[in-house]
Amino acid sequence: MDTLEIKKLVSQLKKGDVNAFDRLFKEYSDKVYNFCRRLLNKESDAEDVTQEVFIALWNNREKIDPDASISAYISGIARNQIFSVYRKRYYSQRYLLHLSHTGTKNESVTEDTINYRQLNELFQKHLEKLPPKRREIFKLSRIDGLSYKDIAQKLDISENTVDVQIRKALDYFREKFLNYSAM
Repeated sequence: MDTLEIKKLVSQLKKGDVNAFDRLFKEYSDKVYNFCRRLLNKESDAEDVTQEVFIALWNNREKIDPDASISAYISGIARNQIFSVYRKRYYSQRYLLHLSHTGTKNESVTEDTINYRQLNELFQKHLEKLPPKRREIFKLSRIDGLSYKDIAQKLDISENTVDVQIRKALDYFREKFLNYSAM
């Protein structure tokens, strides 16, 4: 599909056209699945994330900029969903580790609170290690919920710079949390 055709489909998608969504799904779903499969190593997780990506695309269709790269937009959603899977894996492994040490299936609220605080402290520690500009961009995106376009305008930088910085931050966190999940 050429660029003009894709832009036309994105414009139609933005208006709620189901056929345009179907065509974009057919164009990008295999690419998203293969990307997820490489990073998640589980077929079922890759399938779930692929579904979540397109659900998010449909749910946020009105916010999409038809002049921006839909491929980059879809990739960004996929990266965020993959990061979420890694976070869930980490929480699950820590929880199972805790259960194996306590010998019980009943988790106390106090223990949950402590585990949450420890994980949050770990996240904050790694967040502070990011370079200042990358940290600011990451916080604006993931904590304040701003779009790449809004961040670019606010910081007077390109959307591509925002995308690159978010990718680097996510790669950094993925590396750090994968190391901890092996414990």
